[in-house]
Amino acid sequence: MKAKLNNRAQVWIAGLAGLLFMLLVALIVNWVRIGSLSSRAKASEAANIAAERQIEENQRTLDYLNSPEYLERLAREELDLKKQGEEIWTAA
Repeated sequence: MKAKLNNRAQVWIAGLAGLLFMLLVALIVNWVRIGSLSSRAKASEAANIAAERQIEENQRTLDYLNSPEYLERLAREELDLKKQGEEIWTAA
């Protein structure tokens, strides 16, 4: 009877050891995944910051291109337009 108990105890211990081993492997795999996801999150954050800076720069450029000062300069330099009553002098 004692031998039967020892066998059952050994089976239980072996089963628990196997279960603990599987849990340990799962834990290690998840740590590796978390590390990988953390790295990807940091890279995504850096890309997001760069994109936001580019958007701000593009918005400043767009604001300038739509400004009256730029449109007037463009009309004078590219289209040779002038204001009413204005004389244009050119160097000969």
